[in-house]
Amino acid sequence: MVSLYTIKFSKQAEKDKLKLKNANLDKNCKNILNLMMENFFVIHHHMKN
Repeated sequence: MVSLYTIKFSKQAEKDKLKLKNANLDKNCKNILNLMMENFFVIHHHMKN
């Protein structure tokens, strides 16, 4: 799959990655980020309303 978007993480996000992993939320987070890369405009539209 080729994505039109690139997600860049801040230094704080890199630090929080370990917290997500320790809380067993890392897979959920990856799934959400993948959805955002694939369907950014659809998700953005729904969040605005």
